[in-house]
Amino acid sequence: GIVSNGLTFYIEAILKQQGIDGLEIHAAENEFYPGGMKVRYVGPDGNEIEVGYKEAHTEALRKKGYEIIYLGNGRSDIYPARQSIHVFATGDLLQKCREENMECIPFDDFYDVLKALKNLNLD
Repeated sequence: GIVSNGLTFYIEAILKQQGIDGLEIHAAENEFYPGGMKVRYVGPDGNEIEVGYKEAHTEALRKKGYEIIYLGNGRSDIYPARQSIHVFATGDLLQKCREENMECIPFDDFYDVLKALKNLNLD
């Protein structure tokens, strides 16, 4: 599945373009109306959440027994990254991981991630 602060319809469009379907997506819910769009983040409990969206969903998935592989680029990504078995980091997250001596796999683009995933023991 995917947990993202991005908009659901963008994520779905990208996945469709890549021929990927069937993934569970936790992202910003968007509702279009004449003249605009309403965006809201809903936590695992079904209530709207304003802060800690990715952390809440990452923790909920972890409690369900999922092992988390996290990709991020921002300093705030450190919180859900700490709950993950593998972390792919770039940008500010990479810097934060290094500051905390947290093991991570640096990446520049998704091709780097795909190559590295093939080398991970994910049995």
